[in-house]
Amino acid sequence: DHRDLHSFPTRRSSDLVGEAGEVANKVKKLFGYSDQTVPPNLRADIVEELIDTLIYNMVLLDILNADIDAEVEKVVAKCVARWGREA
Repeated sequence: DHRDLHSFPTRRSSDLVGEAGEVANKVKKLFGYSDQTVPPNLRADIVEELIDTLIYNMVLLDILNADIDAEVEKVVAKCVARWGREA
């Protein structure tokens, strides 16, 4: 549950940058594949890294005392506006 962020250890923003770098390195491996030929393990690795970056972002929002529920609603609204459906 995204509201129970205190179960995660506090992370520094540099950890988020490191995770973003890991995502970028894995995404580079996508070049050369069509959507249908991306190996399932690469797809799963990228999804896992993206989830890690989401966790770090949530922790940073918590550290900043942001209203996490409100921020998540904003993200969903942006997704709906961009792609016409909920994330």
